[in-house]
Amino acid sequence: MPLLNNSARPLNPRSAPPVPENRMRLYCFGEFILDPNQRRLTKNDEDVELSTRGFDLLLLMLEHAESTVTKEELLEKVWGGHFVDEANIPVQISRLRTVLGDTSEDRLIRTVHGVGYCFSAPVEVIETGRAARIAQKRRSGEARLSVAVLPVTNETGDGELQFIADALTDSIGNAVSRLRGLRVVPRHSALRYADYGGRIAEIADDLDVTHVVTARLRRSEADLITRFEVIDCANDSQLFGEALRHDASDLVVFQESVTSRITDVVAGELELASSPTPFKSTTRNPESHRLYLKGMYLFEQRTVDQVRKAITCFESSIASDPSNVSAYVSLVESYRLLYGFDQMSFNEAYRITQGLIELIVQLDTTNDTVQVMLGGVKMYFHWDFVGAEASLNRALTLNPNNLEARYRLSDVLMARGKFADALKELNKLLIIDPASPATLKRVGKAFYRMSNFASARQYLNEALEINPRDFEALAVSAAIDIEIGAFSEALTKLKQSLTWEPNVDVESMKGYLFAKQGKADQAQKWIAQFESRERGRHPVKTARVFAVLGRTEDALRRLDKAFDEHEIDLICLISDPRWNALVQSPQFHQLVQRVGLKSES
Repeated sequence: MPLLNNSARPLNPRSAPPVPENRMRLYCFGEFILDPNQRRLTKNDEDVELSTRGFDLLLLMLEHAESTVTKEELLEKVWGGHFVDEANIPVQISRLRTVLGDTSEDRLIRTVHGVGYCFSAPVEVIETGRAARIAQKRRSGEARLSVAVLPVTNETGDGELQFIADALTDSIGNAVSRLRGLRVVPRHSALRYADYGGRIAEIADDLDVTHVVTARLRRSEADLITRFEVIDCANDSQLFGEALRHDASDLVVFQESVTSRITDVVAGELELASSPTPFKSTTRNPESHRLYLKGMYLFEQRTVDQVRKAITCFESSIASDPSNVSAYVSLVESYRLLYGFDQMSFNEAYRITQGLIELIVQLDTTNDTVQVMLGGVKMYFHWDFVGAEASLNRALTLNPNNLEARYRLSDVLMARGKFADALKELNKLLIIDPASPATLKRVGKAFYRMSNFASARQYLNEALEINPRDFEALAVSAAIDIEIGAFSEALTKLKQSLTWEPNVDVESMKGYLFAKQGKADQAQKWIAQFESRERGRHPVKTARVFAVLGRTEDALRRLDKAFDEHEIDLICLISDPRWNALVQSPQFHQLVQRVGLKSES
């Protein structure tokens, strides 16, 4: 069964009503799975056709499994209290039994004579999300070898060792993932078990893996010592363990040697036929590599201050080795992120990055991370959505497990209104990386942009359970609250988000909140204060507020200014509920065309 409803026709997902909380679960019995959210019944992953009445009848009995549902309850809840002949009930029950293959010898739906009906077969109720995905994998019966590479532990707590440990985790995971016949849990999912404390059985169950790789790193005088294990989860036993010692002065050799050794051991112990392509740094200069690793550690924090520090590291890395393509790519990504965080204007970000991009293309275009970067540049800087899609597809051809490529491709498709295709890519993302907060947040954001607020809330809540301080997930959750009228909850989340990370877009949601509440005076006061403080910058933020206030001309004037300033938010014109108030405006649709977006037909 697909994790997301790829077969649905979300031509206008904004029209879909919110899904009640009691529908955010799956009902599993025998070979069947019923999904109330998608109104879908499957048997062995194949769709089963049911009439509307039959579906409602089955759902009601599953909700009250092993209890008798009276005829009066059936008429009230399935037929909506409308007058119908009671004889309709056994007719529908008979049809339902036929669809389910319910026989007198193996009865699923039992008749309680004179009273009603009871669904008597065992029913497993699973909350959708991570639990449902794990259940689906269990039912599939896959016996494929799988491994989780847990984060390398920095035994000494030495801050200088932490970015080396993180880089080693990445390179081991990437190298092992290239072994044929082995599924590798992505880094973001495994990160939750940085301090695993020997909980191998729990990890095996949560991540659905057969094996685990652990490693510990410490410094001993001039050397780095790495101790690693390959563990068989079935009986919690060590298949292999070893300590490696390397000169700490050359991190290039250290990382390549440790990664190669661990990958070879995994291949040998799991009896995998092929050897992977060895991990190779894009520089042979130890200092350039060290600075690049430190920059990536800072960049992954995804806050403005840390990204600015990362830029300094990447620039120093390039100064040490002007051919280090990885440092160039990460430098471009850092400036793109600052542009996305409203910390730089388009003109400033474009001017800085264009020369860097030209150098990267000269150095290497066969690297999947280079193609991912080019896809982002085409989408965010050039509004070339077709070109972005081509670059990202090329990245996925080079590396089908590149999570960033998969997510950005879904983002391009979403921006163009191709919601069904975007869901397919998000489905693949969930299959590859089902348990990480980054993936859950991204899927939640996508559902928000399609106005499927119930599904969005589900994934965002899972992400926030893992990382309560994720300011972006909090902001999107607040945006959902605003759309459904939970204004007090929204304001609380906005304040929390701004506490973790000040952000212009999150700040602007306060004005939008006032407008949605009908507090026109407060909304207009907020606009005046915001435009004064920002000196007319970020006009797209106030355009949203004007639109809700019904001041369409003011909103459109600011959108025209936003277009001239190439504001990044414009790529969401047809995939953001906050523009609903303008969808009837011909000028708004002209702007959509000017940006290069087209609604899904």
